[in-house]
This record gives sequence, C-alpha cells and structure tokens, in this order.
Amino acid sequence: MQTEFVNKLERIRLQKNSDLALFIRPRLSDMPLPMKRLDDPFLPFAREIIEATRDLVVAYMFDLSAYLALGAAGAIALERTVNYAASDSILILHGPFSGAHYASITDEQAFPCDAVTLSDSQHIDAYLKRRDRSAFVLNNRSVQHLDAPDNGGYLWVETAALSTIGLQGEVITLRLFGDDVVYAGSGDDYLVRAREALEKLDEPTAD
Repeated sequence: MQTEFVNKLERIRLQKNSDLALFIRPRLSDMPLPMKRLDDPFLPFAREIIEATRDLVVAYMFDLSAYLALGAAGAIALERTVNYAASDSILILHGPFSGAHYASITDEQAFPCDAVTLSDSQHIDAYLKRRDRSAFVLNNRSVQHLDAPDNGGYLWVETAALSTIGLQGEVITLRLFGDDVVYAGSGDDYLVRAREALEKLDEPTAD
C-alpha cells in the first residue's frame, strides 16, 4: 500500500541522492568544547549538526532516552530539534517502544516524527494507522529479509541499517551512523569534522 510516509522517504532520498541516516544521542561528556560552555547545549548542538549535514542525510534518528535523561530541558530540546529538522528530512524517534500505548507520541502535540522504533512487531499496526507515519522493528538477525507489514520496516541492529519497501516494491535501505560522525570533532572545528566524516561514508566504493 502506497503511503504518505513512503512518498516522503522516496522524494527526500532522490533529492539528496543519498542513503545516509544519522543517529543523534546527546551526551554532555562527548560534546565539543564550544558547546560545553553553554548552559543548555542540547538544542544548539543538534541544530548545528543537522544544519551541517542535512544535504547529505536522508533521515535523522533521535534517542528518546538520552533526551529524557536530561529532564525537562531535554524534552524541550528534542521537541524544538524535531521542528527544526522536519522540512526536508525523515525523522525517527528511537525508543524502542513496546506495546500500543505510545502510538500517539509522534502526533503533532508531542514529538511529530515520521516514524518510531519498536522492540517487536506485536503491536506495529497501532503505529501504522496514520498514512504519514511508520515504524521500524529492531531485528538482530544478520540476514536481512524484509517481511514487515506495509509501510513498516526494520532497524537492523547488527549492520546498523534501516529498511522498508519503496513505491515500486523494492527494498529501500538507509545506512545508519552515529557517534563517530556526531562527535567526530571536539574543538572549534567540530562541524567541519562531522561533515568530513559523513562525506567519507558517502563516497562511492571501488568495485
């Protein structure tokens, strides 16, 4: 079934000519020195990382537990970061969630992301009721075989990848990267270092 989520994913992937996804997990201890000087660095840090990489990145995944560990400041930072990144990127909220009770967490009054991650597929239908929303189920198998419901997909833990079904029935796979990019630099040039790290990952490999 063709959905608004798949349409958006395909459009952004083609516009950016990329298969990269970036996992943002805020940790004050790992932030570059210029950010550590700020009282609340979590929003400006994520915003600058996104601004420096958004032309290369199809999807951003946000670690909910890392943000909530910061208390109210973390929740506010996540909400504002999601709003900042929403215009031209797929946004994924990483729980991973279990059960059907959290399906409304991506509604407009909460954290309006395009998708969530789930610990299992038992209640995935609850997260797929909206045509503009999706869900990626954690999968520890090394062999990627996509058998999720329409509009759903998998987060492949071992290979750090996200997969779903495209408009023509083909498998779309995004390569997921995180701390090695986000925290690639610790000095004033941290944005340059982050972008350089991502550009290296985006370089075509030789046959």
